[in-house]
Amino acid sequence: MSSAPPAKRRRTESEDEGDQPVIVRSTEYWFDDGNVILQVQSTQFRLTRSFLAMHSPVFRDMFSLPLPPDEPLVEGCPVVDLPGDTSQDWTYLLRAMFPQECYNPARPLVAPICAILRLSKKYDMAGLRRHCLGLLKMEFPTSLEDFDKQTLVWTHFSIPDTVTTTVACVEIINLARELGLYSILPGAFYKLLDDEGHKGLLGDDLAKLNDKQDEVACLKAYVKMSQTFADGPFSWLGAQSSISWAGCATASRCASFRNSILIQVLLDHDLVAMQLQPWASGAWDNTQCASCLSKAKASFDAARKDVWEKLPSYFGLEDWATLRKMDFE
Repeated sequence: MSSAPPAKRRRTESEDEGDQPVIVRSTEYWFDDGNVILQVQSTQFRLTRSFLAMHSPVFRDMFSLPLPPDEPLVEGCPVVDLPGDTSQDWTYLLRAMFPQECYNPARPLVAPICAILRLSKKYDMAGLRRHCLGLLKMEFPTSLEDFDKQTLVWTHFSIPDTVTTTVACVEIINLARELGLYSILPGAFYKLLDDEGHKGLLGDDLAKLNDKQDEVACLKAYVKMSQTFADGPFSWLGAQSSISWAGCATASRCASFRNSILIQVLLDHDLVAMQLQPWASGAWDNTQCASCLSKAKASFDAARKDVWEKLPSYFGLEDWATLRKMDFE
């Protein structure tokens, strides 16, 4: 353990005193009965060693070591400098460790969950890590069956009005790359493309991906999925459909219906965003004869499953089974 800020180089005559960061105490997590101070960037948190050790074997092992006899103290407490962390991440983590309400919110914000997962992995806080991993894997599942259980655009997280889906997905993709959480990448990439269709690819948000190859992969995936739309789940609507409509009792009416749906899809929807949309039972079941309906649904379901299996490959990723094995746990 070391005394508050790490040693700084000597300032030159041209440098101003204001260039040095001002060390501040956390307004939320400075406890008078604390016996250790964590310094993260320019913020100090005064906590208890026993509490940190209870949650983290990393801190437990650290605190088991005796202090050097000349260790500088601040208000009688040793100061532990945590390089590489951010004070905002630690504030999110401590809010989870010191909840002010009895129950966690059903749909937390993305930023705190990313921060807590990042630090809980680094400091081996198993319970917090499992909770965050569970939320991310439920939001971005690896099976179509679990994907179909999603009831909202964001089922397990809440997104403020000031944050777009693109921004939230970029944060999650960056975290997944940083920690090695590969199985959520296809779903996060797809949700990013599904952010109002191609609008999610415009502007500066996509450029915030840490790996520029991910930015290129998103653009390539959008083009490829758009080009293969005619062979996907909606191929049953096309004039060149491979389905035999023999047995249709109302051929003219059913064909007219299919044509009207195709026009609506092409005009009103983003082609990539529609690739994994479920069958619209209320809109498509009632105006086709039983024979056409059965064949159309079978074709739609089979093609949709095929899109799901191919989804990782659109972004240059391994198959689902391999991605699950590659996860850090």
